[in-house]
Amino acid sequence: MTISKDILKTLAAFHLDNPEATWDELRERLADIAEECLTMAHGDDSLVAYEMIYDELRLSLREASAKGPMTIDQQRAASKAEDILEAAQERLKGRPGKLVGIVEELRGVPCGTSVAPCLSLSVNASKALTFEHLSGLYMAEQKDNVQASTMRDVKSSCAAISAVLGGLDLKEHTRADMVALKAKLLEDRKGSTVNKLLTRLSTVMDWAVHNGYLDKSFDKGLKLSKDADSSREALSQDQVQALMDHTKTLQADSWQRWALSLGVITGTRIEELRQLTKADVKQVGGVILPSTSGHPVKR
Repeated sequence: MTISKDILKTLAAFHLDNPEATWDELRERLADIAEECLTMAHGDDSLVAYEMIYDELRLSLREASAKGPMTIDQQRAASKAEDILEAAQERLKGRPGKLVGIVEELRGVPCGTSVAPCLSLSVNASKALTFEHLSGLYMAEQKDNVQASTMRDVKSSCAAISAVLGGLDLKEHTRADMVALKAKLLEDRKGSTVNKLLTRLSTVMDWAVHNGYLDKSFDKGLKLSKDADSSREALSQDQVQALMDHTKTLQADSWQRWALSLGVITGTRIEELRQLTKADVKQVGGVILPSTSGHPVKR
C-alpha cells in the first residue's frame, strides 16, 4: 500500500505516524493542536487560507483512516483530530465554543487554566529528525509489505543503529557522522554484521530521501570489503583428501556421503545441497551443474 507524501505529513503532524504511541501521548499532541487552533491570531487572508488547510488535513485524515494500518488508539485519535479541525473551522467563523470544549476535554482542566505553549500544526521544523523516528516512519509504511519475521529483523537492525546515532538530527547529518557510526558499530560486532546494519541504514535513508524527509544522505560506500572479518582459513589439500577418504567409509545410500562429497568438490553449503532436487541438476556437455551453487562438478 502506498500513502501519499501529504497524508504522511498529516499523520506526522498529529503524531499518528507512530504505531507505538499510547493514547495519552496522542491525546497530549491533540490538545496542543487544539489549543493552537483556538488561540492563533488571524488576518483576513489567513482566515481563507486556514479554511482550505483544515479541509485538506481532514481529507488526508479520512483517507489514512480508511486505508492505513492503524491501532485502536490511532483510529481514536484520528477521529478526534477530525473533530478538532471541524471545530477549528467553526472558530474561524467566530464560533469557538466547540473548540473550547475539546480543549477542556483533552486537557481535563478549565480552559482558563494556564497551559503549555502551543506547537505548530505542521511538523515542527525545529524538532530533530532522529533515525529512531525516521525508521519508525519507514517501518509503518512497509508493515504490510513484508513478512513478520522480516519485520522483526528490520526492527532489530534499526534499533541497533538508533542506539548509536541517538538524538542526531539527520536533517543536519554529515559524512563524518556516518563514518563515526560505522566505527562505533565495529567496536563490538563482526564486519559482516556491520555490513548488514549499514545496508539497512542505506535502505531507510534512501526511502527518506525519495519521500522528502531528507534532502540528501551520506551513507554510501561505508561497507567493508567482502569477507573482511572472516576468521576462516581455506582447507589444505591434505585436509580435503582426509574428508574425501572419510566419505568412502560411509554407506553408499547415505545422504551424508554425497552431501559431504559435493560440498568438498563444489564449495556449496550443505544446507544449499540439501534443498537440491533432480530438476536442479543439469548436465551440459561432460559437466554436471547443480544450479544452487553454479559451480561445475566434473564427472
